[in-house]
Amino acid sequence: MKKLFLILLSLTLLLTACKEDRAPDECISQTNRFVDCFKAKDFESMYEMTVYKDPYLAGTYDENSVIGQKLFNAMADSLSFEITGGSRDGNDAYVNAHVVTVNFGSLLDDVVTEYTDFCKANAESITSDQMGEALESILDEALKNPQLFEKDTSLDFVKQDGKWVIEDNVGIYDDLSGGYLTYCFGVNSAIGNIDGKE
Repeated sequence: MKKLFLILLSLTLLLTACKEDRAPDECISQTNRFVDCFKAKDFESMYEMTVYKDPYLAGTYDENSVIGQKLFNAMADSLSFEITGGSRDGNDAYVNAHVVTVNFGSLLDDVVTEYTDFCKANAESITSDQMGEALESILDEALKNPQLFEKDTSLDFVKQDGKWVIEDNVGIYDDLSGGYLTYCFGVNSAIGNIDGKE
């Protein structure tokens, strides 16, 4: 009986030793680097830090586009990211954070609606240059007084080959971009539904 008690005590101590109410320093460091890469628009480095390397932002940013530059510069400039906690349980860990940024999903909805109305109202006379200028102007105005996006988020980590790696999670990309990916998925889905009906 005493032997069984000692074995159970040893297992309890072993399991307790693997659990911590704090994320490992390596996870915290990687989280900060992940966010810095987002702000620098270094999306390839973000993908490389994850398990499956899913390119969630691929195709959504064109560095040669004035609109793309304005939009993603605003994402970088407006992002406030504060680590609020974390935990570790064996080979799994997570880092909690609080995100405050512009609600880019809502902003783009408003921009597209206003731009569409402008193009319809001027359809007879508008040139392609004027269309581009109008879109820039509408985006600039929308960015002056935007609705905020505020959320508690989490980066999950798994230990592989002795190193902590971020588990792929579209949610963290969406949170960092203020709902931008949710907006993009919604637009793609709507276009897909239209294409499917024709």
